[in-house]
Amino acid sequence: MIRHLLLTFVALGAFGGLVGACAAQDLSDCGHGLADLSAAVAACTANIQSGKLGKDLLADTLLRRAGYYEQLKAFDKAVGDCTAAIAQRPDFSRGYVCRGVMYDETNRLNLAIADYSHALRLNPNDGLAAINRGMALTKNNDFAASILDFNNAIRLVPDGALGWNNRCWSRAIIGKELDAALADCNEAIRLSPAEGSYWNSRGFVRFRMKQYREAIGDYNASIARGHASGSSYYIRGLAKLALGDASGNADIVRGVSLESGIAARFAGYGVSAKR
Repeated sequence: MIRHLLLTFVALGAFGGLVGACAAQDLSDCGHGLADLSAAVAACTANIQSGKLGKDLLADTLLRRAGYYEQLKAFDKAVGDCTAAIAQRPDFSRGYVCRGVMYDETNRLNLAIADYSHALRLNPNDGLAAINRGMALTKNNDFAASILDFNNAIRLVPDGALGWNNRCWSRAIIGKELDAALADCNEAIRLSPAEGSYWNSRGFVRFRMKQYREAIGDYNASIARGHASGSSYYIRGLAKLALGDASGNADIVRGVSLESGIAARFAGYGVSAKR
């Protein structure tokens, strides 16, 4: 199942170089280690307004504050910071990735895809831009194009489970190359067996392959790992019905209660309760 890559720029240092740049001054000045996000924003704001930051460090600090704003769900403020960082460093791909994420979070998918694409023009080896554009394309129902981005993300970050999972998911939705999709999901699970959404993805592949018992097992594993999503119940219910198990009806009801539009979503993939 697709899972949005939340860019926790601050906690994870996802920008590669961002943490190091701030460390040259003092990580605490950028809000590092502060449990209160508003206090972290204030710390970054004081740095930004000090007039003491060079162009590169100012851009990094703006991106750091954007990460805090993201966590506060203040996406318009985050967009403003990403845009300001781009103005400081227009050649820095991660500024565009930053803004793309904020557009993505607010379902402005065409703007997000445009920013990710610009980031990749600036730096074709930006794996974060590749995987985020792939996920935005998936949300935009452009599954074939998303696979190309996941191919690139896997090439750049072969030990990143998310790329393998998301390519698996896009292939499963298209309903072709199911053996390759299964191999992708197997690799994602090998790399990150505790992630329930990856078991969900493999469950759908196995459902598509009519391996209903195996699909049920994967959805059981997905739910047990905390991914009790509508699709885990809905497709598990369809798999049970395919095996003549009437308890599948209760799963379908549970899935619809968790995601009201799930039947229409999967009907768009060619899967319905009528099968």
